[in-house]
Amino acid sequence: MRAPAGGALGVTKPARLALLSGTGSCSLCGMISTMEDTSSAPGVHHLIQAVLKRLSIRGFIVRDHEDLRPEFEKQVANWLRTGELVSRQTVVDGLENAVDAFIGLLSGANVGKMLVRLSGDDAAAS
Repeated sequence: MRAPAGGALGVTKPARLALLSGTGSCSLCGMISTMEDTSSAPGVHHLIQAVLKRLSIRGFIVRDHEDLRPEFEKQVANWLRTGELVSRQTVVDGLENAVDAFIGLLSGANVGKMLVRLSGDDAAAS
């Protein structure tokens, strides 16, 4: 399975859970934008698929793998340098828009990192 452009891939969506094969596994991460939103929550009735297919679901946070950080940073820096990996982020201009940027971050309005540019000078932003 592949995450949609700009979106997270999670088993919180019934259709995505149905795509997993029997005795498959998946991981959950990066769901902060849905933490407080109960209006669109699908509920847990679709989790019967996890039982029937004998799936393994495991949540994680980046700090679980802090020991791998140096290796990760070296490899990703190389991929960014060679163009094998392209970084996408949402940039909001001006400190006066920082609160809206933070609210947007929590509601999932961003792609990649949510950044607030403090200066119009591109050299100062890098």
